[in-house]
Amino acid sequence: MTLDPTNIKAVLFDFDDTLAETLPGRQSAVQYAFVAAGVDSPTADEFLKTVNGRTFNQGFMDISNSYGRDLDLLNLYRERYWTAEADNSPLFEGVREAVLSIHSHGFKLALVTSKIRSFNFKGRALGAQYQMEISGINHLFDILVGGEDVKLHKPDPESIKLAVRKLGITADEALMIGDSTADIGAANAAGCWSCHAVWAGTPPGPPLEGIRPDFVAEKPSQVLQILGIVD
Repeated sequence: MTLDPTNIKAVLFDFDDTLAETLPGRQSAVQYAFVAAGVDSPTADEFLKTVNGRTFNQGFMDISNSYGRDLDLLNLYRERYWTAEADNSPLFEGVREAVLSIHSHGFKLALVTSKIRSFNFKGRALGAQYQMEISGINHLFDILVGGEDVKLHKPDPESIKLAVRKLGITADEALMIGDSTADIGAANAAGCWSCHAVWAGTPPGPPLEGIRPDFVAEKPSQVLQILGIVD
């Protein structure tokens, strides 16, 4: 199959460090969990680089296994992140304007994240949908695919394939934008276009052999250029 970027009908975004700056809050919450559980290694920074798009649950389970006991890291992390950090996740400069422009030009929009879409925590509805709502752009998105919607997470293409089906398009009509090699790997495996968003300025994590994005965007406005949008 030969991809033709002029056929793109939908744009799929990752959330963390693509739409919103969540890394500082996640670092703080991971550090809190590690201190509370007595984890000396890895550090929070090392953990986040190693996770690189995988679910935190997978990474926390690996650490618990290395310590030979259940450290309850996921619950410790969630308690800290969702009560003290999640509300402070601003959109990156230029993201709101880019999303508004993409929407106004008739492209479909989807959020595709490994983060839980929605869950109840101490009587509050939290998750990716909550963060999208407080960001003020949730109403512009046609669908949201979260971690609980699939069995396999990025870099497996299941979440992207689900989004494509829900949008009623084919894979070659979608552009996936994300900051991690897991995002790019999932997009390539799904057969859609991929764009590495580097505007967060965070390292993309360890490279995956053979994984290359179709595009690289240093700022959100460059996504508009990829789509042929001229405002």
